[in-house]
Amino acid sequence: MNNTEKNLELLKKVFNGLDNADEDQQLSEWLESDEGQKEFDSACKSRWLDATTAIDGDVADEILGNIEDETGMDFAKQKSSIPLIFRKIAAVLFFVITSSALTYLWSQHHSGQLAEAEHYMTTVNRGQKAKITLPDGSEVWLNSGTKFYYTGNYDNKDRRVYLEGEAYFKVAKNPGKPFVVACNGMSVKALGTAFTVRGYQEESTVIASLIQGKVEVTADNEREILLPNDQVIFNVKSGKVERSKFTDEREAAAWMRDAFYFKNTPLKEIAKEIERMYGTPIIFDTENIGDITFSGSITNTGMNNILHIISMTYPLDYRIKDGVVIISERH
Repeated sequence: MNNTEKNLELLKKVFNGLDNADEDQQLSEWLESDEGQKEFDSACKSRWLDATTAIDGDVADEILGNIEDETGMDFAKQKSSIPLIFRKIAAVLFFVITSSALTYLWSQHHSGQLAEAEHYMTTVNRGQKAKITLPDGSEVWLNSGTKFYYTGNYDNKDRRVYLEGEAYFKVAKNPGKPFVVACNGMSVKALGTAFTVRGYQEESTVIASLIQGKVEVTADNEREILLPNDQVIFNVKSGKVERSKFTDEREAAAWMRDAFYFKNTPLKEIAKEIERMYGTPIIFDTENIGDITFSGSITNTGMNNILHIISMTYPLDYRIKDGVVIISERH
C-alpha cells in the first residue's frame, strides 16, 4: 500500500471515529502540502479511470436513493433505464464527494470545532453608508468603502464580527456573550457599549475609540482597557500600540453626521478620505502640498463644497480634469 492509499484509509478511519492523534498529525501534514493535494486529486482521477459501468446493482441503487433524498426525484420506476455511463459518473462522484466530506470532517474533527458555513456580509460602496441591526439587537453603522461580516455562529457562544474599514458600534448588553470586533490584527471586546473601529486595508493603522462604556483592546499580545474618550492606535507594520485621549466625539464619528472633522490633519490624509467617499482620484501639483495641515469641521454636502472650503482656508486652487482632481498652490 503506497502513501496515498494509506492516507485515504486514514480518512476513512476519521469518518468512522477510529483515528488517533498521531494519525491526525499525519493527515494534517499530507492534506496541507502541495504534494498531498496533487496526490488526492490524482486519486480521484484514478477512480474515474478504473470505474466500471457495470457497478454492483445494490451500490447503484443506494447511490440513486441518496440522490432521490437530496433532489426529491423518483427513480423507482426508471432505474433500469438509467444509462450505465450515468451510473459510472454517479459512482465516481460519490467517491469524490465522500472523500471531500471526509477531508472536511477530518479538518473539523482535528480543530475540535464545527464550522458554520453561512457568512452574512455587507459591503458599502464608495460614497455610501449603511446601518445594520445584528440578530442580538446590536446596531452597526458602516462608513464608505467598508466590508463587514459575521457567521451563522453569531450569538451562540459569543458575538464575533469582522471589519475591513470603519464602523460605529452600539452593542446590546449581554455579559454572558462578549461582543468582539476583529479588524486587521486587532480585536475589541465589549459587553455593552458604544465605540468606533477604523481599519482600512490600505492603511497602516487600526484605531479604536471608546465613546460609552468599557472595552478591552488586544493587538500584538498587548492588552488595553479603555474608558470613555480613550483611544488606541495599533500600527499593523511595526506592531506598536499607542494609547491617547480625545476630547471631542466628533473626532471619532464625524462621518456618521455627514461631516469631516480635522485636527492638524495633513491634506494628503484628507484627500484619501475624499477619494474614498466620492471615488475621485486627487493629485497635487507639488508634493509638499500634501503636508499642509488643517483643523476644523466641514459639513459633507458634496465634494466641490469640501474642496472649496479647504481652498478658502489656505491659498489653494483645484480643478477637475478627466475625472481627476488636481490641487495646486495659489500664486
